[in-house]
Amino acid sequence: MTAQCLADVFLGAVAAAPDRTCLHRQIGEHATQTTYLELARRVAGVIGALDRAGIGEGRRVVCFLDDVPDAILFALACAHNGVTAVPLDPRASTGALHRIVERTDAAAVFTRLEHADQLGALAVPALVWTPMPVPAGITNLRGEPPEVGDALAVLEARKAPAGSLYVIQPTSGTTGEPKLMLRTQRPFLRIGKLWSFPQANALAHQRRLMVHPLTHGTGVLDLWSGIAATAELCLPSRPNVEAPLDEVRALDPDVMTMVPRILRSLHRQQLATNEPPGTRLFGPSARVLTFGGAPCEPELQAMVIAQGVEVVEVYGTSETGVLVMTPPDERRPGWAGKPFDDVELKLDTDGELLARTPCMMEGYLGDAQQTGDSLDPDGFYRTGDYGELDAGWVKILGRKKDVFNTATGNNIFPARMEGMLEQLAGVQQAVLIGDARPFVTALLVLDHRDQLGAIVEQIRALNARLEDEERIRRLAVLDTALESDLYRSVGHGKVRRERKLIEERFAELVVALYAAPPPSGVVVV
Repeated sequence: MTAQCLADVFLGAVAAAPDRTCLHRQIGEHATQTTYLELARRVAGVIGALDRAGIGEGRRVVCFLDDVPDAILFALACAHNGVTAVPLDPRASTGALHRIVERTDAAAVFTRLEHADQLGALAVPALVWTPMPVPAGITNLRGEPPEVGDALAVLEARKAPAGSLYVIQPTSGTTGEPKLMLRTQRPFLRIGKLWSFPQANALAHQRRLMVHPLTHGTGVLDLWSGIAATAELCLPSRPNVEAPLDEVRALDPDVMTMVPRILRSLHRQQLATNEPPGTRLFGPSARVLTFGGAPCEPELQAMVIAQGVEVVEVYGTSETGVLVMTPPDERRPGWAGKPFDDVELKLDTDGELLARTPCMMEGYLGDAQQTGDSLDPDGFYRTGDYGELDAGWVKILGRKKDVFNTATGNNIFPARMEGMLEQLAGVQQAVLIGDARPFVTALLVLDHRDQLGAIVEQIRALNARLEDEERIRRLAVLDTALESDLYRSVGHGKVRRERKLIEERFAELVVALYAAPPPSGVVVV
């Protein structure tokens, strides 16, 4: 039977493979595994606990955590009971949390005990799911889960429809307050049908790596595409760039989806071990690596391909879902791929890529003006990316709002070069300066300052591959990592660099970078 809603997808996986591992978590050398059937019991238990707390269909709960297993449990419960999740990175400030609670009219905040001291004086209940004792004022959703028959009866009886509001996704905004994007279940139903890989479909069952937290849309897409494939979801102890390479290797996934900055982090960890050249980055079973959200260096792709892993690029936005994917055995370097059959694409007069799909967002919460401005008169979403279309292929040129116009009139898309810099061993964060400037400079955050000499040599080698106007002439090293208001992850795994704020915050340093004519090589300020 074709799944009519996300609850059908989950129940279908439970019925097809009740004893198969659904969640495989690796914490150092210790592994825990949860079957689809056991997970179904836990989900039913959470639904019952939410019912007892008076939080049911149509209510909204802010999920203030990036712990993937807890977030998965709550996301599955929402698919059944019709509660809308509002994911928020726990690195956000207490003030930002309170504003999101107020703006979404949330009934509660779901979090972890470790974040309890960040909650402040909440006007709504705080919920956790933990085997530990909880302090007064916090509700624990964990209890003895119902027996199998009772649990399945609850899940069968509670199926939120595909058109129900499933996620309110905070996204980056230019005013300091995030836009609140409304997403039904439909985009996540769609991804389960599209996100298949011929290279892995022949396996008896797939192991899919999940390194994206569900605070961003990519993580939710990972979840539902994996469940639709009845896959084993492989979870390292920490998500995102903090995922430990040894745990990823121990999980030995077949299919891996990650934004380039996570791939760079894993590669940096490998370089730090001084392994022999040619050592596989991933475990022996790795078959498919899918990336998107930002450019990925050709050298890094070539390294993975040489290890027998198929590299697949995707492109999309949170507002539209995934639009483009590399067809099997049809890689075209520099091009993102071809659109799915249900995707319409066109270029605006200035070259901006516009897209329309049947599963687009419902709009931005409480902001009809911004919703209308995001669409053209025909209902195509303005992606904010410059693009190129050629015989069905799509190339992404760069962000419309993130392009340098140098003093000589050349357009430079900095994200590509920043990705190259952050791939270098020892570089945590990179921000380029250069808009309306005579040459390009960089601000870097390093793992260790004593690596600077080696990094300068690598940048000199990188410059040799760049056009003259792109070359980095001066750089400065910051003492600490950039704060989240300056540098943060946003939807679909992208990184947002607030360049104007960064230039204001480090104004004296920027002046020093441009205090003299451009040098012939790389100069450290």
